[in-house]
Amino acid sequence: METYDVLIIGSGLSGLSCAQRLHEEGLKVCVLDKGFKVGGRTASKNIETPIGTAIFDYGAQYFTVYELEFQKQVNRWIKDGAVEKWSTIFASANENEHREQKIRYKGVPTMRAICEQMANGLTVHQQQKVVKFHETTQETWEVITEKGDTFYAKTLVCSAPLTQSLDLCYLSGIIPSDSTVTFFNQQKYNPCIAILIASDTNSTIPEPGGIWFDDTHPIRWAADNKKKNVSPITAVTVHLAPAFSKEHFDASDAIILADLYDDLKSLVPGKWVKTAIHKWRYSQPSNIVNKSFLRDEYYNRLWFTGDVFINGRVESAWLAGLHTAEAILNSY
Repeated sequence: METYDVLIIGSGLSGLSCAQRLHEEGLKVCVLDKGFKVGGRTASKNIETPIGTAIFDYGAQYFTVYELEFQKQVNRWIKDGAVEKWSTIFASANENEHREQKIRYKGVPTMRAICEQMANGLTVHQQQKVVKFHETTQETWEVITEKGDTFYAKTLVCSAPLTQSLDLCYLSGIIPSDSTVTFFNQQKYNPCIAILIASDTNSTIPEPGGIWFDDTHPIRWAADNKKKNVSPITAVTVHLAPAFSKEHFDASDAIILADLYDDLKSLVPGKWVKTAIHKWRYSQPSNIVNKSFLRDEYYNRLWFTGDVFINGRVESAWLAGLHTAEAILNSY
């Protein structure tokens, strides 16, 4: 049986950052993910419409840099053509609201392109939802997917949202240490409903294509993917505020669109040639964790990482994965 040194669940930024670093050091690494494509919440999609293809970044919209370690990586992405600067400031629907003037970067041609570039050269299996894992007598993890495929690895890393990771542990009959469970239960996420609208008319969102709304508004952010140079036709992504998203998470698409119709129409006039809604249940961590990973006390070859660690930004997801990999290397 083929046994990997490390198996990573999740092909988002954290999982791929971890996999890249381990692969660089010669370890045999495998990444499994339930989605159709890599990227996690750096998500993009094409939607066919009567007037052409609308392309949306509908997860993370951009990212900023605070740490030198991440800036060096961003510079490499820019050199490789996977990232470019978008803007330092965006419009605000509230004239009295002012945000930090800091460079916002975007993926090229979409946000998903960052993870696609990271996945090059790695062993990544998409549409492989892990449903169970357990330790064998050979001190190896046996990982079973929904398709019935089985993978083996010496070390297991979960980079999915912590709520999902803990549920997977319980379904597998794995009971982590009390400190791990307590930590997991303390972590909370805000949901986010993303509305995608393709129109035959230009949006009213100012250049360079992004606008913020204040905390009292049901809309938190809107981006014009055409002005962002992502889509050839008007394709607007609208992220709804945490409170509104939580209240309407189980509502139908029709109800959500009807409740916000006037606000949406002011942003996206003309004929809507296509609409879609995506619901992110674990969109943004609501509390800050000042660490990069968690290693279970009982199962010392079981690691947890992801964007809940450090501070929840895109940068944090990448750094958390990197630091997890370095800790694993140091444990060998």
